[in-house]
Amino acid sequence: MPPLEKENSIIIKNSGKMKKIIFASGLFLVFIITLTLIKPNFIVNSWFIFTDSDYVIPKESKIFSFNPTVMNSGSGDWWIYGEDSNYYYYFTGNDIAYIKRSKKSAKKCDGFNPHDYHTWCGK
Repeated sequence: MPPLEKENSIIIKNSGKMKKIIFASGLFLVFIITLTLIKPNFIVNSWFIFTDSDYVIPKESKIFSFNPTVMNSGSGDWWIYGEDSNYYYYFTGNDIAYIKRSKKSAKKCDGFNPHDYHTWCGK
């Protein structure tokens, strides 16, 4: 095979591989964008779990549904207040990592503020 034909056949073979790589990358990008739109908490929680080994998802919650509503304003990546469909959470940072209050019981608590655990009745 003459050198020019050999180079052309290599380019053609490589362009087929490149098309597959571009297609797979595009498909992955569509998957990530869709996941971000459908389950944004999953992306946020995954990032914090990946970057901070001490990041806590309450055992009553799930990585898909836990929503950190107030984050630490300092250098640490931890949530101070969070919620999911059933509970409000307050991160204590001590032996008891967090306290929770059900959303159902919170409705019965006068002056309840999900971002101030001092207002949480019946702690």
